[in-house]
Amino acid sequence: MCIIEQQKISGCLDLNIFLLKAAAAWPGDISASRWKNSLYICCKIVLGLLASICSFGVMWYCFTVYDSLENVIENVVVLVEMTNLGAKAFSFNVYKKELYYLMESIPRNFFVDVSCHINNVQTPSTVSTINYVRRITIGMPTLYMFTVAAMVSHPLFAQSEDHGQNSSYTSHKDLLFKTWYPHMTDENSYYEIQYLCQTICATFTASFVVATDVTSIALLAYLAFQFQLLNDSVRDMSKNVMLKLKTDTRDRNARSESFKGLEKTGKIGRVSDSPMGNSRLRELQGHRKRYSSGDENDNAGSIQIALDETETESAQREIEAETLRYLKSCIRHHQSLL
Repeated sequence: MCIIEQQKISGCLDLNIFLLKAAAAWPGDISASRWKNSLYICCKIVLGLLASICSFGVMWYCFTVYDSLENVIENVVVLVEMTNLGAKAFSFNVYKKELYYLMESIPRNFFVDVSCHINNVQTPSTVSTINYVRRITIGMPTLYMFTVAAMVSHPLFAQSEDHGQNSSYTSHKDLLFKTWYPHMTDENSYYEIQYLCQTICATFTASFVVATDVTSIALLAYLAFQFQLLNDSVRDMSKNVMLKLKTDTRDRNARSESFKGLEKTGKIGRVSDSPMGNSRLRELQGHRKRYSSGDENDNAGSIQIALDETETESAQREIEAETLRYLKSCIRHHQSLL
C-alpha cells in the first residue's frame, strides 16, 4: 500500500493556511463558545462602521482638499483599491469554512483508491508534487516581499531631482508608482500622511494577492496531480483487465486441449471440482436430451465445453463489474474534489 509519512501528507497546505491567516484574509474559525461568537460579531460590526466612516472621510477629503481633477482621480484609485481589499477580506470571512474543508479534503483524499491500483513507483511522484508546491509557496511570498520593500523604500532613499527650486524640495521626493503614490509632492502639504496610507495599502494588497494566488496555484496543482493519479490508475486497471482476459483465454485453451487429448484416449475424468462447476453440471445433466449423441463420453465432453464457456463468461462479467465499480468510485472522488 502506498503510504507516505503523516507529516508529509499533512504538510500539503500548511504554509498556504499560514499565509491566509497572516494576510488577515482568514482571521480564524468561529468558536464553539457563545460569548466568543458574540464578541466576534461585535468586532465585525465595529470594523464595518469604522470602514464606512473612513470611506466617507476619504471621499470628503478628496473632494474638499484637492482642487484638481487629476489629484482626485489618483486618490479615488487608492480608495477603490482599499475597497477591493475589504471585499476580499469579507469574501474570505464568508467562505472560510468552505475553504478550510476544501484544504483539509485534499490531504485526506490524496491517496484514495490509488494504493490498490498503482504501484509504489507513484510515491516519489506524490512527494515531489508536495515539495514543488511548497517551494512555490515559499518563493512567491519572497518575491512579493522584495517588490513591496522596493516600492516602500524608494521614496525614502531615492535621489530627488532639482526642478529649479530651492533645497527645501529635497524633503519631498518623487514616488515610484502613480497608482500607489501621488505625484507633485512639493505642492502637497499632506505628503507624509498620504505616503503612510498608501504604503499600508500597497503592503496589504501584496499580502492579499500572494495569499490568494499561492493558494489557488496549490489547489490547482494538487487537483491536476489527482487527475494524473486517476489517469495512471485507469491505465493500470486496463492492463490488469487485459491480463486477466488473456490468462482466462489461455486457461480455457489449455483445458480444451487437455480435454481433446482425454477424449482421444477415451478417458474423461470429473468435469469440475468447483462449486460453480458442480451446480452447473447438475443443471446440464438434467438437459441431456439437448445433445444429439447418446454416448456418455460425448455427453461429458459437451458438458465440459459448456462449463468452460460459462466460467469464461462469468469471469468476464466479474471483471467488467469490478471495472465499473472502480470507475464510479473514481468519478465520485474527483467530482467531490472539484
